[in-house]
Amino acid sequence: MTNLATADPDSPADDSRPRRVGAIIACLAISLALLGIDFAVRRLGGFSNVRALANYTLGSDRVVPRRSDPGLVVQGDPVFFQNPDGSWAQVGYVESATPTSQSSRSPNPTDDVTLRWHDRRLDPATCDLTAYAYNGSLAETAQILFPESKRQQVRKLLTDAFTQSGNDLANRFLPLLQQSIARSLPIIEQELLASLRRNEPLWKSISETWKDELIRQRLVPLAKDPILPIARRQLEPTLLKIGRELWDRASLWSFTWRMLYDSTPLPEKELTREEWERFVAEEAVPVLEAHSEDLAVSIQATIVDIARDPQVREKLGGTISDLASDPQVRQLVKVLLRETLIESEAVRNV
Repeated sequence: MTNLATADPDSPADDSRPRRVGAIIACLAISLALLGIDFAVRRLGGFSNVRALANYTLGSDRVVPRRSDPGLVVQGDPVFFQNPDGSWAQVGYVESATPTSQSSRSPNPTDDVTLRWHDRRLDPATCDLTAYAYNGSLAETAQILFPESKRQQVRKLLTDAFTQSGNDLANRFLPLLQQSIARSLPIIEQELLASLRRNEPLWKSISETWKDELIRQRLVPLAKDPILPIARRQLEPTLLKIGRELWDRASLWSFTWRMLYDSTPLPEKELTREEWERFVAEEAVPVLEAHSEDLAVSIQATIVDIARDPQVREKLGGTISDLASDPQVRQLVKVLLRETLIESEAVRNV
């Protein structure tokens, strides 16, 4: 006799398998949650930052009173701590900064500063607080935006780019550079002239100071020796040739009788001046034009010889060096460059 068992649809089934699936799902959910927490903690900079954020959110951070020079810090400024490894972590912020009451015993004006300190592991009483201010200079901006590691990366990128396609970059960049210079130079010239007008008392004072020193004590002795001997050696042959031709063309008789006539009480004077003007226009100018090339060569040789003379080079080199080191000159150059290239709105727009 065979016994047949019929399952009751209402009877409970074996639930071991669903329990295993539920346990696996729970473990996965817990693992994902832990991974998410770990990722969030890493993004926030570690548990110390998370703890500081929690203290700030719950309002359980410390209140640290301090005093500072007027206007040194303002509300909302962050407070950082430099870790032993050189990294920085924010440990608080400036909650308020108000001028000290006039009834205070302090003879110097100060600000009452309140800090909100988040990091419970770090005692603010053991820390030296230093305020850092950004002065807005281009050098400081470059230093902040481009530390040494980043400068090396930029340098490598530029080197690789020019190695691979330097000619193409140059062909594309040069027209832009030429256009920028062409547009900038007239504006820079206008701004420089305007700056010179604004600083006229300063450069006139420098001019008066150096007039006696430069001209009388340095250049005049050079003019006597060796500049004049050099000029005479180079120019004298050409000038003598021109002088002989002019003398040959001049009519001594024409000048003589006109001068005698002008010295008499007779009317129609100025005959000598008229003859001189005719002589210059019709005789002297053509002679000078005919020898213009000879004069140019002689003048050029004179300039070259003067520039090569050791005595001239020594005197002028010392003069330029002294002029460049003069405090007033340096101040003038600094003011002109700042007003022309840095503070000029027109140059910045171009």
